[in-house]
Amino acid sequence: MTTDQIENDLSLIKNMEFVRYVLIGEDTLDLQLVAEDGSVDAGGEYDDDECELNGSLYTIRFHGMRNLQIEGDEADTYKLAGFEQVGLSLVIRYEGMNFFESNTDLSISFGFSSYEVIAHGHIKGADV
Repeated sequence: MTTDQIENDLSLIKNMEFVRYVLIGEDTLDLQLVAEDGSVDAGGEYDDDECELNGSLYTIRFHGMRNLQIEGDEADTYKLAGFEQVGLSLVIRYEGMNFFESNTDLSISFGFSSYEVIAHGHIKGADV
């Protein structure tokens, strides 16, 4: 997955591992995501035998953010539960899994005026 591909198709977020979100001021939101290494099957899903969070780290920075709604709490790891994009609005839902606490879901919805994709290079997840 490349920066250009993500810039041209935000739905690629569905194929990336969510790391965290960061609010910057009142109208900017960063989503940090990892495009995993490994083989992709015909449905666009990554091979489950690969370690999660091995891949390329990206920040998708949304400018002109409005109507932000965050429900739930941050967790240790996430699994995508839903993704909806209508024009310049996103709703992303995750099932959050915690190692030592109760699991919690996270929902992030917002509108935006523009976005940019920032590539941070390759990372390797811990071998557990």
